[in-house]
Amino acid sequence: MDPRAIRVLGASVIEIDGQATIAVNSERLETPAGNPVEVSLKLAEAMVEELLGDGAVDVTRPSLYAFYSAERDFIAGDPGRTIDTLVELLAHDYLVHPDAGLGRRQVQIAAWRSQIGLWQRIAGREPPYAPPGGQPDIHAHDYGAYRAFLAGFTPAQLSVAMHAANILKSATLGILLAQQAINTREALDAAAATLRMHAGDTQEELEREQELEDQWRSAIERLLAYARLNGS
Repeated sequence: MDPRAIRVLGASVIEIDGQATIAVNSERLETPAGNPVEVSLKLAEAMVEELLGDGAVDVTRPSLYAFYSAERDFIAGDPGRTIDTLVELLAHDYLVHPDAGLGRRQVQIAAWRSQIGLWQRIAGREPPYAPPGGQPDIHAHDYGAYRAFLAGFTPAQLSVAMHAANILKSATLGILLAQQAINTREALDAAAATLRMHAGDTQEELEREQELEDQWRSAIERLLAYARLNGS
């Protein structure tokens, strides 16, 4: 647990005029920037359940509270900054860096079919796969098309996409999660495709891989929950 995290001894929802806020340890919950948590009743109830289950208010871990804090403190006031960052991350997306081996590449492409379809819909062409050891040839048109597409996202959706890009190393997967256009199993299969191909043989290595997949699955489920609870 991050040393700055707050241990949760109790948490409850306070409903005021159709909006809801949250009390943790008898004090009103705020974001790291000091903004009060003011959300829908459904999101507040889900957040309280999660906080009690996790036992901590910790913005460094994937959680509904962390997603909301990023949305409120950083994204809502300047969505364009997050859009620019997501567009820049396209060049680092695992989608455009497939394995050099034909067999492994085919396995990856099969797992990434939803992301490939997204690129085709937004940019009007196949993803520009990077050559071995090289960089993808992403055109100005591609960047412009993604920027225009993301301009229609809500701050909540941008928070989902940004967190997914950081956790799962894929802006395109984050976009799909923000739109609820992919389910948990498909998202995990896409994110873990390369990991599974390079899995070790020892029990320790296999356990480390499973632990990472479990962390990704939990993050994906929470990202999808945040998108759903925000009506996006």
